Amino acid sequence: MKTKILFFLCLIANPGYSQITTNEKPPSLSDLESIRQYPKNIITLSTPDLQKITKEDQVNDQLPMPLRYAYPVVVNYTRKL
Repeated sequence: MKTKILFFLCLIANPGYSQITTNEKPPSLSDLESIRQYPKNIITLSTPDLQKITKEDQVNDQLPMPLRYAYPVVVNYTRKL
């Protein structure tokens, strides 16, 4: 009986914590014109050596360790406005 009452109270109290909808745009989308005035710098990264990565994976797959799911690409880039 106590669990039914607790469950019922949780159902009643839960909607009180829901998010209020204000129909506003997020700040990242509301000021698109100021973002568009800056020139777009396109950076092309070199393609990783897939043959090297495949060989490394073949060796590492034999070891008792987690499988690799990503390959790090070192980037040093600062955007100047």
